[in-house]
Amino acid sequence: MSHQMKVAAQIKNLISLKAALTELGLNFEENGMLVDYRGNNLNAVDLLVTAGGKTNRVGFKWNESAKEYELVGDFYNLNQNQKSFQDSVKQTYVKIEIASQLRAKRYSILKSKKTTEGQIIMRVRKAA
Repeated sequence: MSHQMKVAAQIKNLISLKAALTELGLNFEENGMLVDYRGNNLNAVDLLVTAGGKTNRVGFKWNESAKEYELVGDFYNLNQNQKSFQDSVKQTYVKIEIASQLRAKRYSILKSKKTTEGQIIMRVRKAA
């Protein structure tokens, strides 16, 4: 039986966000400073995304009123546009959050794969 879901991700869990960035092959540093193209400090962020030791001027900042992390920065040096980057981070974040919740409910993840259409399919089994 197939169940398809569309999930609007609200990034609230810092540990899962870090795991998503790591899974996507992105380095990050905590409590970084966004800079402009001239190197001037702009905004403090909770997680500053870096690549090859070079700051991409993109990060995640906690929004206290919304109680979630916001993606902020300049996407000029990133090898993908903002929507593509945001979508890949959110999708990976949701996969990690779902896997964590499944394990908490005593499910085992037997298989997880991404289809050519970009969907993530997880095969799970309830532990005895």
